[in-house]
Amino acid sequence: MEPEELPSQKSSRVVLLSIGSLVIISIIIVVIIGFARNRVQKARHAIAPRIEQTQEQDTITGRIGLSPKGSSVQYRKGQTVTIFVYADSQEQEITGYDAVLRYDTTQVKFENVKSVLEGMDVYETEDAVSEEASELIITGIQSISQSEPFVFNNTALAEVTFTTLANGPIDIDVVYEPGSQRESNLITSRNQDILSTVTGITLDVN
Repeated sequence: MEPEELPSQKSSRVVLLSIGSLVIISIIIVVIIGFARNRVQKARHAIAPRIEQTQEQDTITGRIGLSPKGSSVQYRKGQTVTIFVYADSQEQEITGYDAVLRYDTTQVKFENVKSVLEGMDVYETEDAVSEEASELIITGIQSISQSEPFVFNNTALAEVTFTTLANGPIDIDVVYEPGSQRESNLITSRNQDILSTVTGITLDVN
């Protein structure tokens, strides 16, 4: 009987050894994966603050705003009023811009736009956005004759003239809607939009 039981015992030992080996290998794999994940998590936590710090350092904001031309702070109904469109690029080089002005057409009537910055070509389009509101899109593009980009430091870009049609405070807003095709922007020489702040104007008409 004993000689006949040997093959069975050997087979059992082989099976047990195989199972034991698989268990050990599985444990080793789990330990390695856990160790690797831990290393990755530590690396991510170490890198994240650096990325955030770099992004903060790289963030540059620009401004487009409106201001009155001249010393007048009050206007009369039917009077023509000229305002400046100005920009600040925070020392970044600019090759183009869009300034989108929105206003109530029952309160003011758009007359004309004139560039005041030599070397910047200006184009305008007036579009109705509702029955009583329009948007004036002023686009400035660096002229071919202008060899260097511009750096704006509260620099006047264009003059816009309106005629007042009503009394009371009249708001002329600068439209800033990130992602919109009609938004205002400041474009750098690296084709980046750095605009983040806009300032409109309120005309006191009586």
